[in-house]
Amino acid sequence: MSGKQLVGEFIDAAVHERSKALSLLAAHPELRSATWLGEPLLQFLAVRTGASIGPLGELESLVEMLCTDEAARARVLSVLQKHRG
Repeated sequence: MSGKQLVGEFIDAAVHERSKALSLLAAHPELRSATWLGEPLLQFLAVRTGASIGPLGELESLVEMLCTDEAARARVLSVLQKHRG
């Protein structure tokens, strides 16, 4: 599976099947630093697919899943709050 295919599969799983997303992340830790459409994967998921993922609590959970750096997590949550109103 190519890098793009893996990231695409992870995005689908993050939106539709969280347990699969967690399994993919465990098997492919490089997803934490992946990009999609020129954006960090975490930011893409938070901003572009936020409505599909669901309530803010679920998005915050996704941020926790992907982002282990506290400062980066705070930045992404800030962006998320702005886009979610």
